[in-house]
Amino acid sequence: MNGTSFLPYEWKSSVSFKDYVNDELNRYLTSKNYDAVAVCFAVRIAIEHHVYFLLSDTDGQEKFIAEHGTSNKLEVASNVGIDIPESYFLLGIIYNTNLHWNQGRDYVSPLVSKLIHPTIRQLIAHVASAVNS
Repeated sequence: MNGTSFLPYEWKSSVSFKDYVNDELNRYLTSKNYDAVAVCFAVRIAIEHHVYFLLSDTDGQEKFIAEHGTSNKLEVASNVGIDIPESYFLLGIIYNTNLHWNQGRDYVSPLVSKLIHPTIRQLIAHVASAVNS
């Protein structure tokens, strides 16, 4: 049995996964129906991508990649002098959402309740625009 057989089709390759989560992020930002879990991943990817390219040397980028967890990655970048927007840390309430599956556990509703907050939406829109500029 394939270990990825339970995954949605859109998540089975890195390219289609990134396309899917970015499409869902755009749906979220334009107030359309969206996949909250995909938005969570999109925020994390956008923040990490943006900060990675702010690192000017290969050594810093390698340390960034080797670190686990977005918050830890942000600390690595901050420790080498990168000015990280406070909003990137604040959005940890989204990208650090515990998505580890447990039978009967509802992890989507708490995430959606955070995503509908106007301040969170504004912070996420800021992240998306920073990455796209």
